[in-house]
Amino acid sequence: DPVAVAVVPGVHTFVHPIGDPTADTFDTLVDTTPRLGARGRFADVAGTPFEDDIAALAEVGIANGFRPGYFGAFVNMSRDQLAAFLFRALDLPPSDVDAFDDDDGTYFENEINALTAAGITAGVAEGLFAPDIPIPRGPAATFLARAFGLTPID
Repeated sequence: DPVAVAVVPGVHTFVHPIGDPTADTFDTLVDTTPRLGARGRFADVAGTPFEDDIAALAEVGIANGFRPGYFGAFVNMSRDQLAAFLFRALDLPPSDVDAFDDDDGTYFENEINALTAAGITAGVAEGLFAPDIPIPRGPAATFLARAFGLTPID
């Protein structure tokens, strides 16, 4: 039977015949080996224009990756993930105040609360942060401007 092999960017895929490939039937072994970029950390950024920047973020502990061996370079960022990046980048202190109802028990709840205490975010509505939704560029710019104390230019 034919074998379908998915080609994944940043991953070397090898199909090895086992036995005699000229025979009517033979087995195959499919080996996928990540081609690690970002100084050996993330397979999905190898050879991209942002590989060095991602490596720099990983080296100082700002970016940990999307899952082991992958940064998630082509996955949209959610509001809570941006909160985690900024929390780490700014080395913010934790907050004891639970600012939002919709992030209770989420992975980055502490980081979200710290950003709120620092005045970087106020959420999307009273008691709501919307941690799982993708963050558009406009709100992301607001997070960044507040995080770095930037003021509008007249």
